Amino acid sequence: MTVIELSMIIEKQNVNASHFNNRIIDNVDVRLCEEPLGVENGTTPLAASSYFANSTRANRGRLNTLNGYGFRGAWRPSIDDDNPWIQADLKRNTIVTGVITQGKNGSVAAWVTEYEVHYRDDAGTNFQLINASTIFTGNNDRNTQVINMFSSLIIARVIRIYPTEHHERIGLRFEVLGCKDWCADALGIEDGTVKSDQITPSSSKYDTWNGFRLNSGWGWRAGSNDEQQWIQVDFLTNDTVTTGVITQGGGGFLTSYWVTSFEVSHSTDAVNFQAIMHGSEVVEFNGNTDTNTEVTHIFPIPITTRVIRIHPTSWHRNIAMRFEVLGCRETRSEVVTQVPTEMQTQVPPTQLQTEEQNAVQTEVHNDVQTD
Repeated sequence: MTVIELSMIIEKQNVNASHFNNRIIDNVDVRLCEEPLGVENGTTPLAASSYFANSTRANRGRLNTLNGYGFRGAWRPSIDDDNPWIQADLKRNTIVTGVITQGKNGSVAAWVTEYEVHYRDDAGTNFQLINASTIFTGNNDRNTQVINMFSSLIIARVIRIYPTEHHERIGLRFEVLGCKDWCADALGIEDGTVKSDQITPSSSKYDTWNGFRLNSGWGWRAGSNDEQQWIQVDFLTNDTVTTGVITQGGGGFLTSYWVTSFEVSHSTDAVNFQAIMHGSEVVEFNGNTDTNTEVTHIFPIPITTRVIRIHPTSWHRNIAMRFEVLGCRETRSEVVTQVPTEMQTQVPPTQLQTEEQNAVQTEVHNDVQTD
């Protein structure tokens, strides 16, 4: 058995497990999480605070978009927009690791030299700044791709880029990088979607069934402190896609107790269990260091299963825990790629040509330089 730290399995990027929004994310090989998340290929919807002309709307901000045929080679905000942004909606909570940016394709010298990245998850309405006060270095020409990896993995649904400095004018194309096949939705323990009789412990000192839930007032305390203890959730269908767990220590009068390390096993029939592995080694996840901090643990690969079982292997004073499981709200058979609204409602080509010809005339009139 090996305790697998994030730094042990990351070779390509200098990314370490760290606190981010009160969560720690570890055990993911970031080399598997540098996949494009659908901005360039059109499957991820884009939106922006404003646009300069119809030919520079948010949809022109996709990586490698080219100038021509009445369209401009980047997103450009309105000249009256004092706080411009462009965003990608990943349509579900997703593990995100970085972004790629380019300037404006064409003859006009326009690119973003510095920017901030903000994000929100599926349950949030307010955006948070990635990496505290980090300003990312952008581009210094029109077409070179510049990759910026985040210092921490994040769980987000919407990624928003705020240009802070630019050359001549703002022109931006981009892609979001992350774990393409890792959904990161909460699967219903905290919000009560999972019923209490679906959550079972090996033993329990107190009858606090709903206390097992993340952010509840109590917590599970095992009937004894030994490595034979476990707590599990049964999703009742064997094609539930799971990607990780979030843990806390005990709450209420259990505030001095928490689990410091644990293993996870899974089962498709609630009888035969397999440990989560990294290569040939059983993964031992780092647990909590206090009562209330949420610690997020991502599995090395997504697991399609019915039951997730957590096995404490070390603890502070007594075994006590609250938890949530992450994954896809849909079952594996229901996970499909949907065409975004912006692609479903494309304007007929003849109408587009008329609209874009008018837009180009407007842009020529207002721009000192045009493509």
